[in-house]
Amino acid sequence: MAGGAVILLLAVSLGLAILTANALTMLVGIRRCRRGKANKLDICRSSLALADALTSVQPLVVVPYNFSWSMNMMPEELDKMRLALRGSPQAYVGGISYLLGITASMNHLAYMAIERFYAVAKPFNYRWQSKKSVYVGLAMTWILSAIAIFLMTFFQEWTFDYSATLFVFIPSPNAINLERSRVDSLVPLAVLYFLPYISTSVLIVGTAVMICRRQKVGGNGLQQKHSNSQRNRLQQNNHALFSRVFVFNCIINEWDNRRN
Repeated sequence: MAGGAVILLLAVSLGLAILTANALTMLVGIRRCRRGKANKLDICRSSLALADALTSVQPLVVVPYNFSWSMNMMPEELDKMRLALRGSPQAYVGGISYLLGITASMNHLAYMAIERFYAVAKPFNYRWQSKKSVYVGLAMTWILSAIAIFLMTFFQEWTFDYSATLFVFIPSPNAINLERSRVDSLVPLAVLYFLPYISTSVLIVGTAVMICRRQKVGGNGLQQKHSNSQRNRLQQNNHALFSRVFVFNCIINEWDNRRN
């Protein structure tokens, strides 16, 4: 009982922090859009905040609700209830809301990594990129997230099961899927989670490498330009000094000739 209360307290605190932070982010983005000051990054940040806010449904709604009836059951009754909830509409609603928030967040991070890489690789083209294209890209991010969950749930023969330890609904393979290899059962999860994560990591590293190379090339160019300017200034000073010495010698020679 004490352990469950601790989990409930942590879950509600985490859910409130997630919801508050992302709600403030969305409010700032909406205010900037109304004032006409929102840029492409503000639009992406607001959409990402909406995706992150969906993850607060589990700790704020699902966990307290499941905790309320799970604590009043014996272990045998809890096992029967878990089997009854497996694949139920209640489990699908809770599980899909959980997967949609996480999947959409990862896909948003991948999309923002693509935008960042494009801004560094093609800065002139990125500057002229319209906000309409950003809206289209974010819409495709949400659509791809929903399609990925749909394919995983209805075509990969996965379902949602109740976890009595975490008080949430988690994806679980169907009985038919249990006959398949473990690798085949992990393919949907790899596509949903690891592919966006790996893509984001690769794009971030590639962007950082490109920035470092450009700074190095720019630094060498500035150093070479500085050395060339110093060389030109030295040559100009030498020419000026030679001219002054030549004029001074001419004046001295003319003065000597007049004396003689």
